Amino acid sequence: MDTPRTPDTIIIVNPELDTETLLAHACESLASANVMTLDLADRAQGTSRKSLLGIAQVIMSGKLAVNRRWIDSTQLSSHVFWARGGLSRPSAAKSL
Repeated sequence: MDTPRTPDTIIIVNPELDTETLLAHACESLASANVMTLDLADRAQGTSRKSLLGIAQVIMSGKLAVNRRWIDSTQLSSHVFWARGGLSRPSAAKSL
């Protein structure tokens, strides 16, 4: 029988945070990781530089996915607010 996994509590996400806050934090973290990776790539040469640039591209892909989810989440929240008697019909979300 497997022992149930006990999560590590050194770093824990507050379960009461809303999705928009979590997505904003994820987006900022990915942007920071991308900048750090590109900074290292500028100082590297050869295969190390190519590897770092590849990692930066993967990070950017993740950031684009988070941004897309954030836009969808924000758009959904706006439509729910409008449907529940909000002040005006929401406009389409602008891409980041």
